[in-house]
Amino acid sequence: MFFLQTNNLSYIPQRFLHSLFLCVIILIIFCIVFYSSFLAYLFLLQYIPSEIIRKEMGIVDGQTEERLDKLLWSFLNDFKEGKLEGNGWPTSKSAYTVSKVAMNTYTRILSKSYPTLCINCVSPGFVKTDINFNTGIFTVEEGAKGPVMLALLPDGSESGLFYHQTNPSTFE
Repeated sequence: MFFLQTNNLSYIPQRFLHSLFLCVIILIIFCIVFYSSFLAYLFLLQYIPSEIIRKEMGIVDGQTEERLDKLLWSFLNDFKEGKLEGNGWPTSKSAYTVSKVAMNTYTRILSKSYPTLCINCVSPGFVKTDINFNTGIFTVEEGAKGPVMLALLPDGSESGLFYHQTNPSTFE
């Protein structure tokens, strides 16, 4: 399984989640909310130079963890070898952006694998935090609205969606 770590922002460790699901799925039904980035959402639409990579990351039907892992290993190898631009990957904030896009894709994969769970990802917006030297435009409380709303969704709510703050959006 693949694990990409970029400055404490991680692509989800799949083995851990699968183990967690096996333990918890029997006990309760719950929501999983992944923090994403609006940059990652825009990245799918505009900022991947390679059309092949855009399509591969954007696949909904037929996407598997194995396909995603293969694509991410390709990114990691290209990153190490300095071949990002030549192979169609973004060159600005590439590891951060690709890890967030991968999380968005993984959200859809998980939602199909575990249809009784509500699994979504959310961009809280550009929140004022220490990591951005408080240059964000939203307060922490405003940024928390979307993740809290998603965590409290009732059973049977839609799954596999991307939310920008509290607004559902498509991945396309």
